[in-house]
Amino acid sequence: MNSRSGPSMHRALCIAGKNLIATNVLQRVREEFPHIDLCVVPNRTDTGEDGWQPSLIRTARLMNVPIIGLPEAEGRSDLTFLSLEYDRIVRPERFSSQKLFNLHFSKLPRYRGVLTSALPILHGARSTGVTLHLIDHGIDTGDIIDAASVRIQSDWNCRQLYDALMKEGTELAMKWMGMLLDEAANISARRQAGRQATYFSRNAIDYSNMQINCRQTAFQAYRQVKALAFRAYQLPLLGEIRIANATVSTRRSTSAPGTIITRDRHASTVATLDHDLVLWHDQLDAMLAACRDGDLATAKGLIRNITHIDDEDEEGTTPLLASLQQPDAGLARYFVSKGADPDRLTRNRIPVRSLSEARGIKL
Repeated sequence: MNSRSGPSMHRALCIAGKNLIATNVLQRVREEFPHIDLCVVPNRTDTGEDGWQPSLIRTARLMNVPIIGLPEAEGRSDLTFLSLEYDRIVRPERFSSQKLFNLHFSKLPRYRGVLTSALPILHGARSTGVTLHLIDHGIDTGDIIDAASVRIQSDWNCRQLYDALMKEGTELAMKWMGMLLDEAANISARRQAGRQATYFSRNAIDYSNMQINCRQTAFQAYRQVKALAFRAYQLPLLGEIRIANATVSTRRSTSAPGTIITRDRHASTVATLDHDLVLWHDQLDAMLAACRDGDLATAKGLIRNITHIDDEDEEGTTPLLASLQQPDAGLARYFVSKGADPDRLTRNRIPVRSLSEARGIKL
């Protein structure tokens, strides 16, 4: 799919969007297709500074890639336009180019629209995916070029699913990049199956109410916690307590749904319609403090009090990164054994592994 030569290549690629998928695709196109002219259209929320995700504006500036507005992209007939988490509706009739593509975070035609990393978890789906499709006049309704599946692990929250979708989406985009850039390429695409189509708008989840509903089954409430646990945006609540995680108990509920059975500083056990549910209080700050102190026992005891193993605070500090402040490699290796990613980039865009090696710690 990835032809890199020939005079029929498009002269320019415009990447519109945000976050790691947009920055990774931009960097890989520069590496794999160095003769292609590049430009980007950032999302309106992009400040030019890295946050919990890298900024497309900052990445483009570092790479000397032009940053343009959507009207300029619409007026250029030489562009291949690729939407990667772009935040505006693209109107094909306004474009001079006909090569308009979107990479959507679901296995279309299911989950058109938004909230594509939360709703599959809330609904108990076992898999979802990413879809590369033509942009037409509808919302995620264009003909499908290709798709890839993502299996949803039973303990994932929506942040973990979002990360997996970005990773799989990057690979799908690069798989087809040569064809997308080739002006003479005849790309086959199939119509979406209307009978299987679902669409969800932003009001499918009421983010103004983060209270966990325990007047449902334990697994329904568990999935609600997992669907809402995305620290960069919100955490679910039990009253005033921020909840990072949940565990369904084998104990059948004998009290009215919503009754708090037990509570300590680490967790609250709550009755539901069938089984008790253990709701783990958010203790990321305590976890990071234990990591900085090299306190392995305390860190192990708090493992369920963070949203996932690479949970991070507002400065981007994860348990693995905090543990590197200790000369002993034991704590850092513990987090890697639990699934922490040593190749994850810090806010300074340095792989954690590089930092660990600079400090004499081999992960």
